[in-house]
Amino acid sequence: MAMDAYRRVLARPGVRRVLVISSLARVPLTAMSIVLTLRVVLPADEGGLGLGYTAAGVVVALFSVGSAVGAPVVGRGIDRHGMRAALLVTAAGQAVFWSVATVLSFALLAPAAFAGGLVMLPAYTVGRQALAELVPDAERQAALALDAVSVDAAYGLGPLLGVVVTTQASPVAALVMLAAALPLAGVALAAAVAPLSRGASGTGVTGAATSREPPVPIRSWLRPPVAAVLLVAVGSTLTLAGTDVAMTASMRDFGALKLLGLVALLWTLGSLAGGLVYGALRRGVHPLVLLAALAALTAPVALAPSWGWLAALLVPAGLCCAPVLSAGADRLVQVTPPSARGTVLGCYASALSVGNLIGAPLIGAVIDHGAPAHGYVAVGLAGGALALAAFALDPRGLTGRHVAFTSATDTTAEPRVEPASP
Repeated sequence: MAMDAYRRVLARPGVRRVLVISSLARVPLTAMSIVLTLRVVLPADEGGLGLGYTAAGVVVALFSVGSAVGAPVVGRGIDRHGMRAALLVTAAGQAVFWSVATVLSFALLAPAAFAGGLVMLPAYTVGRQALAELVPDAERQAALALDAVSVDAAYGLGPLLGVVVTTQASPVAALVMLAAALPLAGVALAAAVAPLSRGASGTGVTGAATSREPPVPIRSWLRPPVAAVLLVAVGSTLTLAGTDVAMTASMRDFGALKLLGLVALLWTLGSLAGGLVYGALRRGVHPLVLLAALAALTAPVALAPSWGWLAALLVPAGLCCAPVLSAGADRLVQVTPPSARGTVLGCYASALSVGNLIGAPLIGAVIDHGAPAHGYVAVGLAGGALALAAFALDPRGLTGRHVAFTSATDTTAEPRVEPASP
């Protein structure tokens, strides 16, 4: 568990640049939902549309559905035309959407949000793909753990920034901020990955095949090991989104809503610590095991009798948050061909979005018909059920052997079977 793993990763040419720029690029991405929500619900004299939370939920949901649909398509574009081209095209699309959103009524904003989601900046996909190409296989676990930790940091900063700009200036100012920040982030990330896009003979820094090779047919890699990881991705964000809703309801029930930010911070710190420890391990853990652990550690939060106990029980639950996300991306890289990596990681981003879409309303409905404590139990049951479903799809991933693509240049090569990581 020595931190030497991180020192080796950060010493690789290009890794620090990609990590820093992709982390900064994700900050405005994490602010989008709250900015759209406040734009819809704030009164007209404060720069909003003066509508209710149902209308805001429709806009945010349509944007999320658009991003879930668009992520694999954008990923396919990465495989065909390279990361830089996909970033520049989507950066332009984001500039258009967030600019026109400043003047659209609800009737036009809702369908426009779906279109904006279709061309969402693929900062998550590109960040993971670039890191996978910049480091050798032995260091990929640590690199993707750093990536997952950076996502947690972005989620801690982005929504806060969105709220501050919206409330201290106006919703229109926040939309203008996103209209400027997202294209800038896309251009900066495109510059950071430019050496990979220019790699000779379609190879990246480590010699791995990059997106310049012809993509392989989807049926060649969409097999049980991949489907299992996508199920885990849905389960992980369903669990996280559901926990977020249950945590808010619990703090309100305890009469300590003003301390919600502190409790959420402790949960996030648990995730950061778990991610750093996981990345330093000598061998990885299958993501479905981590999802099962996440579900098992979240369910007991229902027993919290006060907000202090709630915070204390959320910290161990948070330990598995970042690891399950980084392990999922790592597993997909292991079991798919390099020339399909953009599409695969795009599907992964889509699965994460689907989990978010399902988790919040599902657990919200459970709480509405019961109590906040029931939300944690429902989260644990849902996460555990999806972990079992993933195991049913890919039992060899845990019990014996898994399929791994190892050819860096021959995208039509048959997969190789090798022992699975414990």
